Amino acid sequence: MANTDQPVWLKVMEHGAAGEARTKAFLLDRFWVLERSVDIDGADFLIQPRSLTDKFTDRAPPKVGVVQAKYYQDRKTTHYIPCEYVKDKDGKPLRGFFAILHVGSEDAAEMFLLSAQDITSVLEQTDDDKPRYILGKKALDQQYLIRSRKQALDRISQDIATRPSLDSFQFLDQVNVPYRQISECNIDYRYTLPLPNPQADIPKTYLEYRGKLRSLLYEMEEALVAIDTILQTPDPRIAVAELEKLDQFRGGSGHRDQLCFGGYRSNMDWSYFREALDEHDKQEAALRTVGMFEAFVTLSEQTRAQIAVDAKSLEALAKEGQTLWAGIQHDPTTLRLGSLALRLLEPDEEAPSAPLTARNTLRVVGRQKLQVLKSADTLWHMLMTTVLHQVCPTLKDEEN
Repeated sequence: MANTDQPVWLKVMEHGAAGEARTKAFLLDRFWVLERSVDIDGADFLIQPRSLTDKFTDRAPPKVGVVQAKYYQDRKTTHYIPCEYVKDKDGKPLRGFFAILHVGSEDAAEMFLLSAQDITSVLEQTDDDKPRYILGKKALDQQYLIRSRKQALDRISQDIATRPSLDSFQFLDQVNVPYRQISECNIDYRYTLPLPNPQADIPKTYLEYRGKLRSLLYEMEEALVAIDTILQTPDPRIAVAELEKLDQFRGGSGHRDQLCFGGYRSNMDWSYFREALDEHDKQEAALRTVGMFEAFVTLSEQTRAQIAVDAKSLEALAKEGQTLWAGIQHDPTTLRLGSLALRLLEPDEEAPSAPLTARNTLRVVGRQKLQVLKSADTLWHMLMTTVLHQVCPTLKDEEN
């Protein structure tokens, strides 16, 4: 079949495969390469400089980079890369991210190399909700043409090798390489169950506190890597350069000189967290004693989910001073949910009638928007606390 007769989808797949194959062959001259699929016309290559001494289990973060490959059918072709691939959360280019663009075939084949810095400083973005960088004619400028494969590989290697440890930690987080990653779901299942805890939201609070400790650990590791390098190197100038990296952590006065980490960002108290765990365990034990644990959890999950959906639809309509009102009807014996309603009420409007209700006035705090979803979750908490006390009166007595 002639090439011009090929269907478009087949051309796209063949071009994508060609670009990936050329990129991988190019990178394998210098790096260990792991490929992972991204889209039909591109792929991510996770790369690490070839070394038998550097390991992912080393104390320092692994020196890895990401290369995304794109194939251009001709110079009129346009590709896109999501901005979140290229920039960190603060909008700074991710050191270690590169795009390799392929144009032409056989003797006319050309490769272009752009770093994250090149992409963010030169290329335009789309106006989408999730903006993307536009890789069109500007990306195929001759200044990015790879004329020396060795020099291009040197540039990638140098960018990865000289990246500071803290930047490496942030890079690994951004490109989803599992290096001490934590998430809200990374918690024992029983503490994810929707019990109305008056002390704290356990999953969210646990994530917040661990996130602060992880930042502290990154700072400590950066200092440890510098100290380890000083102890290992025979070159005094390298040692002096590493010593300067410790200046940001130095503290103390007079003859005392010490390293300090974390500062105001670290919270070692974990305020109310122990109390929250105790409260959760107490509620669970009480519900299990009366044989209503599973029924209560089901009712709580359904109520919270439905309130969240309804609140989302009210966000655009909400005004300061209005009251967010919720009412439910349920079987007090089986705890089966009958009906649920969520309403916005004007200040002088009478609330509807329901067996169990809760209300919360919407207020703007500072420059924040109306927190409708947060207010709705508060209503869920109030409703479920009432149900909990009806099912387990001893909990209400203890609280009083």
